[in-house]
Amino acid sequence: YNQIEKGVFRLTIELKNKQIWGYELGYEGNSLRIKVRPQPARLKIKALTFGLDAGHGGDNRGALGSTGVLEKNVTFSVVQHLKKILEDKGAKVVLTRSDDSNPKMTERFFKAYSGGADLLISVHANSIGLTTDPAEIKGAGTFYKHIAYRPLSQFILKAILKTGLDTLGNVGSFNFSLNGPTEFPAVLVETAFLSNPEDEMKLMDDDFRKELAESIVDGIEDFLDYCDE
Repeated sequence: YNQIEKGVFRLTIELKNKQIWGYELGYEGNSLRIKVRPQPARLKIKALTFGLDAGHGGDNRGALGSTGVLEKNVTFSVVQHLKKILEDKGAKVVLTRSDDSNPKMTERFFKAYSGGADLLISVHANSIGLTTDPAEIKGAGTFYKHIAYRPLSQFILKAILKTGLDTLGNVGSFNFSLNGPTEFPAVLVETAFLSNPEDEMKLMDDDFRKELAESIVDGIEDFLDYCDE
C-alpha cells in the first residue's frame, strides 16, 4: 500500500489468478475489512452455481413489441431455457424470479447472493426511443459495471453473435442495479430489439430463444476456459 495524497491510501492486492471472482468491502469498528472471493476450484459448469435474472415481470412489462409481445415474457422464456441447459450440464441454478412477479432489485440480488451464485446473468430485450427509426437499430449487446467483469460480458456477446444477430456492442460502467454488486461477476444481456421488426420476429420464436440460451452458455464456457488458461 502507499499514500498517494493527504488522507488517501491505495491498497493493491495481487491475485494468484487473472480473473477476480468477487470481493466485499466493509468496516468493523475502525478497521477496513476486505474479503476476496477465491476462484472456484473447478472451472466447469457442473461445479458452479448460476444466478439467472429474467428482467422485469409482474406489473413491470418492460419493452413492448409491435405485435404486443412483452419483454417480461421473452426474458422469462430465455431464462427457463438457460436453466434447463445449465442444469442438464450439472450446474445449480438460482432464479431471481420463478413466475410473473417483479421482485425489487435488492431482492433479486439477495436471492442470487444467498443462493451461493458464482455468476449472475440478467436477461433483457431492448427497445429504442420514439424519435429513432426502429428499422435501423437492432442487435444484441452485453453490459457490465466493473472492469474486472468485462471478460464474461465479452465472451457471451461473441457467442450470441453467432446466432446471426447484429451487434449493439459491449458497454462498460453500465449503471444497472444488478451490475453494481462486486460479490460475483455479473453481466446484463440485451438479447435483441423488440422495437425492431426483424429482431422482434426472432424473439417471438421459441426455437430462437432456446438458441439464444445455448449461445449464452457457450459464452460462459469460453469464459471459464479463459480463466483456466
